[in-house]
Amino acid sequence: MSMVPPFIAAYGAFQGGNQGRATLQIAYDQCRLYREAMSDSTGLWDHILLGSYQDRTHWATGKCRQ
Repeated sequence: MSMVPPFIAAYGAFQGGNQGRATLQIAYDQCRLYREAMSDSTGLWDHILLGSYQDRTHWATGKCRQ
């Protein structure tokens, strides 16, 4: 995930008031959109959607290299 949503959230928290609340909503929406775009049918996140690389040794598969 990008480092942008935490920055936006921090900015909104420091801003305060209605404008700060709107900025926090933007940060939340960014995280939600990342989750929708990057999660697969099992609920795990795909970090590389395009290209030929697939990480088959990821810890979530239970097949990590020792």
